[in-house]
Amino acid sequence: MYRDNWESRQFFRSLLIASILILVAAYLWWSYTLFAVLLVIGSLFFCVQGCCQGDSLVTGVQMRTRKKMLRLLPPDEFSEDIDISFDAEEDIPLDIPLDVLEGVDPFILGKLEELDITYLADLIESDPHVLADLTGISLSTIKYWITDAKVMLKCAGLIDLYELSNASPESIMEGFEVCLEHGLIRLPNGYRLTIEKVEHWISAAKDEITRLGLYDR
Repeated sequence: MYRDNWESRQFFRSLLIASILILVAAYLWWSYTLFAVLLVIGSLFFCVQGCCQGDSLVTGVQMRTRKKMLRLLPPDEFSEDIDISFDAEEDIPLDIPLDVLEGVDPFILGKLEELDITYLADLIESDPHVLADLTGISLSTIKYWITDAKVMLKCAGLIDLYELSNASPESIMEGFEVCLEHGLIRLPNGYRLTIEKVEHWISAAKDEITRLGLYDR
């Protein structure tokens, strides 16, 4: 929320500065042409900067609005017309690290990072069979981790470490049940989601935030 407010202020400030520069350039055009041209160039820079910040602001608001809409929708109102899947390039968050998962120690994390798999979203996009062959990790373990990642990102709609650290185990379990009820997630053989596992995710997210010193929200 604070990031959106800051981007909003930056967006309107850039447009205001650009407008002022254009007005001053128009006033000085005939007397100080070179100076006026420089002012026009400066105004174009601020316009471009403002447009880029505006795009970022809109994208952030769209993601949060979509997630809140899905959370507020009662389970009995889900239908096949409602798409809660996510596109790999647009909707999957990229900042929940792999080490929130049970069993991912620094050694395993290093193996996965060598394959450019750093976040839960990267794990979801990977082929479990190829990953198991390249890392030596059992196929069942890889599939369990991918399912865990889908529960957090797809079923619970968590965007980042902050949301995971502030989530309640009950809300994540509820999202998981909704996904199961409507066939939005397939479970590998032997997979079980327990409240203890979910509590581990949340605790690991809090530890990671503390370790990185992220307290700006």
